[in-house]
Amino acid sequence: MSIEILLLGIACSLTLLAYMIAINAHGTTRLSLSYFLATLMLAGNVWGVIHYVNAGQNNHKMQEMKRLEAENRLAEEKILEQQRSLKNKEKMIGMVALFNPVIATGTGLASSMINSNFQDEALEVDALIGRAVECRKKVEKLKEEYQNIQFSDSFLPDARKEVDSALQLLGEAALTYRNYYNAEDSHQELMREQLVRKKARLAYQKFKTASDLVSALKN
Repeated sequence: MSIEILLLGIACSLTLLAYMIAINAHGTTRLSLSYFLATLMLAGNVWGVIHYVNAGQNNHKMQEMKRLEAENRLAEEKILEQQRSLKNKEKMIGMVALFNPVIATGTGLASSMINSNFQDEALEVDALIGRAVECRKKVEKLKEEYQNIQFSDSFLPDARKEVDSALQLLGEAALTYRNYYNAEDSHQELMREQLVRKKARLAYQKFKTASDLVSALKN
């Protein structure tokens, strides 16, 4: 039982006692004074009960308002979190759209060097050299385009590490491919050809790993 209810109970008991005294009072003055005091006590009790009820209702309203405010805050935070998540997802999709073409182009260049016929008899030497030069230009252009892409630090660090390594290997393979036609003898040609295919194959595998990591992100 709360202290307020206890006090109201005592006040009501005293008011009842005051009326009992007033009923048993004798004499006009004593009777009037007793009823006056008892009535004042009754009015005070009524005011106290009304105040207690209103205070309880106000307290209930305050608790309800606090509950609603808390729910609104949670709802707003949830909406903001969803908006942030959607924004991050859109940003991620945009970066993937820039990342995938690098992987696709790099894979194609690596594959072309792996399968290239270095001594294609259907082509003149100048044409073969031109093909090697063009391949190296494409690799350098791809590396430049990739370096100009602004990725966030959290964007697929493992996949980007694989692509960084793959582009490095691809550049070395393209340079060796071009230098193949400056070899001094057949032995040096063979060594350079093997080196080109080895580095291109490693680059291809790294591009494939990066592609698999991107696919895992989509799933």
